[in-house]
Amino acid sequence: MTIGAYVVAYGEPARREAEGLIQSIRQHCHLPVALVAAQPLGLGEQWIPRAEVPGDRGARLPKLDQGQASPWDQTVYLDADTRVHGCICAPFGIL
Repeated sequence: MTIGAYVVAYGEPARREAEGLIQSIRQHCHLPVALVAAQPLGLGEQWIPRAEVPGDRGARLPKLDQGQASPWDQTVYLDADTRVHGCICAPFGIL
């Protein structure tokens, strides 16, 4: 059973926030990260290349598509502006 985090980041502000999120995940746990974006960040994330859809305000389509797009058996979706302050792996064990 594989587990991981799923993050969507389009545009420079979201990409900067995603960098902070990935750094906070690495600081507190060893959860792999799948990033949906037009370009990878180069932080060891698994990049899911997907161009931004014009008119898709808030990048809702790739967020709603995580069940199909995520490479993990069990996935936690995290907004790019989220910061992890402790290990978030425990809930996977009870699913």
